[in-house]
Amino acid sequence: MWTIFVQISYGIPSFCAHFLMFWLFQFSRQKQSFQSSFYSLTKFLTVFDIFYYIFLNLQIKLFNYAPLAQHFIDFGPESFFYRIIIFGFYFFNYLRSFFVLAESMNRFAFVLYIDKQTDMFDAKMSKFIWPFFVVAVLIAISQSWFYFWCTFVFIKLGDTDSYALIAMLTFFKTKGSLRSAIIGFIAAISCIILNGCASLLLFRRKQIVKKRGGLNLFLIALVDFVFHLLHAVTEISFVVFRNYPKTLYLLEYAQAIRIWVIDLDCLHRPWILFIMSENVRFAVFYVVGFAKHNQMNNVKQTIHNVAVKSITVVM
Repeated sequence: MWTIFVQISYGIPSFCAHFLMFWLFQFSRQKQSFQSSFYSLTKFLTVFDIFYYIFLNLQIKLFNYAPLAQHFIDFGPESFFYRIIIFGFYFFNYLRSFFVLAESMNRFAFVLYIDKQTDMFDAKMSKFIWPFFVVAVLIAISQSWFYFWCTFVFIKLGDTDSYALIAMLTFFKTKGSLRSAIIGFIAAISCIILNGCASLLLFRRKQIVKKRGGLNLFLIALVDFVFHLLHAVTEISFVVFRNYPKTLYLLEYAQAIRIWVIDLDCLHRPWILFIMSENVRFAVFYVVGFAKHNQMNNVKQTIHNVAVKSITVVM
């Protein structure tokens, strides 16, 4: 129960923060501040994070909680419900990883040509986002389509009443967790290399603003790197604990740690953007201040109306 409390205490606020972030990028009055190619990629990632978190809760957490699990484990080994869950979980996981790579490449290319006409260069980069999206979708489908042609079994996690949903592939027999770990390592290593090089380029410039931008860029890259790396390590550990009988007693703890790490990897983006992006902070503070200003105006208007009515009654 305490593990669920920890997940909810971080998951729900972070999940709601994703919707706020997407609204700021797409619909708020400050959306003109987020028209660059970097924020366009971030909008895609925000949507992918939302869907991935939904499928994460269905694929893992739904069957970890015994009172809920008992209502969803008897749909049959070929249930379409299970197929949708597993497909969505891996599909959006791969999409997220590819767009994290795209963010890193975008920032590196932008810093590399920072002395050029940046607006024109950014506009050119924006044109590649949709073609990249199509390629990423095709690759993600190639790594997850076969989950529609498999059967499913449940295994108990240690001595608890929690279950894990396992896909029994009839062809293309590979471990989903292992493939996720591989793409996680690739994304993490690429992220740190590209953003590390970009940060070094910025630090070599003498302008104070560019130095600060380099530090922010490196810190964002470092957070992405750490969470992707931890995600990959926990996926490999989970496969090891599940496949070796001598380590089955650790499976329950490995599953809990795995969920926490995936939550951190999936839901950290709004917080790191708020900390490191001045545009995001300004937009959030503007929205909060605008709401408070409207509230104060409404209160003043109400007081004024009450006063007018009181004077009218006296007269």
